[in-house]
Amino acid sequence: MAKCSYVFCAALLIFVLAIAEIEAAGSGLCEKASKTYSGKCDNKKCDKKCIDWEKGQHGARHKREGKDACFCYFECSKAPPGSKKAPPGAAPPPAPSDGGSPPPPADGGSPPPPADGGS
Repeated sequence: MAKCSYVFCAALLIFVLAIAEIEAAGSGLCEKASKTYSGKCDNKKCDKKCIDWEKGQHGARHKREGKDACFCYFECSKAPPGSKKAPPGAAPPPAPSDGGSPPPPADGGSPPPPADGGS
């Protein structure tokens, strides 16, 4: 009887672990706070705004840190709209106009010292 109990417990443990892995692999959505929804939060309005305006899969209202907010859900494999990286070989950012030091070289290293010899 004890052997049957051990086999049952082992099978149950494997089943629970398998279910946890399936759920973890199936959830391919990443959460991000909505940038376009404000005001009284309603689940249906939040969902519609996330889909129509922010190109998300869906949206939902959640309470975080004591505040109601609309959160949009995107596929984790895709970056949310508006978060595009600069293309390779893009022009470097312009030098600051306030007389500060120029940006560091594209290949790394430290920027050259300011022309006035400052620190």
